[in-house]
Amino acid sequence: MSEAPTEPAPQDDGADPFAGLLSFVASYDSRRAVTFADRITMTPIEPLGVNVEQALDFDALEAIASWQGLFKAPRDKRPSELDPDVEAQMKACMPQFHLRNIGRAERHADPNDDLEMSRDQVEYGLRAPGALTSLPPRYKAPVLIEQTNLEAVRAYRARMRWLIRETPWSRYFCQELKESIRGPLWRYDPDADDASRGAP
Repeated sequence: MSEAPTEPAPQDDGADPFAGLLSFVASYDSRRAVTFADRITMTPIEPLGVNVEQALDFDALEAIASWQGLFKAPRDKRPSELDPDVEAQMKACMPQFHLRNIGRAERHADPNDDLEMSRDQVEYGLRAPGALTSLPPRYKAPVLIEQTNLEAVRAYRARMRWLIRETPWSRYFCQELKESIRGPLWRYDPDADDASRGAP
């Protein structure tokens, strides 16, 4: 016995378009089989804290930084605490004590007398013993190029014009010569052939 197909209820304009899908999902969840694996529940792992204030105890760090142990904070001594022998040694200063103690060459002379002059031979440069006494050779100007760049360009253009446009290449390479001449065409010389025939 077949049941008559039920017609879908007309939807209003204000109805939810996802109502049919939601009802299908609700009916599917109620008919879905539940296994042992579905009944096992796991406690979610809490994420690690990334806040620095939770990992560090600033009060403890401040206490460690302020602790000085067995040492006292440095302070200036009072005048009554100073050693009189040390103070006396500090007052004793040698003349020019800030200069280095280096050796000096002293020369005793009368400032009113003339300076002693000595003559030594120069052992370096052009006046050194064994150096050349002759003058360097006279400067010679280099030979310049006689042909200008314009002349070279004109000669090159004239040669290329003769090679590409004025040369009759049909006398050297063509199909007729290839069929009538035996041997390779690079050996064929039309000028020598014309001279052997007596052409002017």
